[in-house]
Amino acid sequence: MVKCSNSQVTDYYLEQVGEAFSRTGHMVKYVQSLHGAFSESKENIMVAANIVDAIKAYMRGYRKLVVWFQGVEPEESYMRHKSMVRYIILSRMEKFVLRRALFRIFVSEAMRRHYERKYGLDIPERTCFCMPCLNTEIHEEAFAKEGKYQGNTFVYVGSLAVWQKFEQTVECYKDVEDAGVPGAKFIVFTKEQEKAKQVLTKYKVRNYEVKYVPNSELPKHLSSAKYGFIIRDDSIVNRVATPTKISTYLSCGVIPIYSTVLEDFHHVAGQMKYVIPYSERLVESINRLSASGINHMDVLKEYKEVFDRYYNIKKYVAGLTSKLRSAGLV
Repeated sequence: MVKCSNSQVTDYYLEQVGEAFSRTGHMVKYVQSLHGAFSESKENIMVAANIVDAIKAYMRGYRKLVVWFQGVEPEESYMRHKSMVRYIILSRMEKFVLRRALFRIFVSEAMRRHYERKYGLDIPERTCFCMPCLNTEIHEEAFAKEGKYQGNTFVYVGSLAVWQKFEQTVECYKDVEDAGVPGAKFIVFTKEQEKAKQVLTKYKVRNYEVKYVPNSELPKHLSSAKYGFIIRDDSIVNRVATPTKISTYLSCGVIPIYSTVLEDFHHVAGQMKYVIPYSERLVESINRLSASGINHMDVLKEYKEVFDRYYNIKKYVAGLTSKLRSAGLV
């Protein structure tokens, strides 16, 4: 198995894939990177977490490839570098991997539909599985923090990558602050602290904190937060995405303020009360939800149902195990 990147989220996801394989009775071996020589048998099933690693494995003679498509890499690359040459090369690599993989793991049904449209492919149901990005479970104690839903603490968790729309998020919070929402405070959790402070200063945000804490400590710090931002542009990168930070927010009772272009979650949110779709009437939506009265037990009940239905890692591992068996991979 190809276990790549240092990301805790990526490693957690790959561990669940490995667990599914182990339940089939297949021995999964982890290879830390593809930079060294492979010592594994060419008959082993290899699991790659991006198209570049999959290409490298294929070129070294590995034909039994399972590929986890974390995102649409050509489009993400173009957003970063604005290079059409890179986009074309990555698209060709992506199509090659999609066609050669024995099995594909997508983060959303929207992603699967995108690939079928973009490349004119018919990806058989038996050769793929959809599992959203997630890396946490419900932290009940975070919902019961005194004053959590009486105050108005807003948070942002994550990097300042271009598609994360941090600057737009700051503008959005500034509107909340200027509208006089009582006790409004903005806490930003990111490694890029100086860059975040520069943006906050640019927009003259008054009441804010910027800090970084490891994932293991986030639940404690999010226990006082009421709202969490996840704002995205309408692009294919975002339409197919299932950002981990949504599950992070929900797991700690943080009400997400999210863009409806996140198709998979927007479908889930259609059955929820304690969410706020991002719009120009955000302040009005915030005031309306607060005026309705928020009982932490009601929020907990709703979010538990979402975790049982959508963020249930046990369900996904069992489903993937079943799919691997029926696909005849193991």
